[in-house]
Amino acid sequence: MFQLRIMDTDLAQIDPAVVAQVQSYQTEINKQMRLLGMDVMFLQAARQPTTTQQRQTQMSDRINTLIRYCDALLGEEQR
Repeated sequence: MFQLRIMDTDLAQIDPAVVAQVQSYQTEINKQMRLLGMDVMFLQAARQPTTTQQRQTQMSDRINTLIRYCDALLGEEQR
């Protein structure tokens, strides 16, 4: 969904001065989303409670990173 709706968005509608920054955020968000998918697979494979907790913590950190990227991206688009 992200790749189809966001990565393929026409950036001609935003300020040309921030296009490169927006593209950077899009790239980082895409990378973090792929890594989050891997985290989910590792969580499903975890057998030990400590490993499960570590995976959940890692996923939480990654989600927080994604939220910060999205907040920053929304700030860029409003300029």
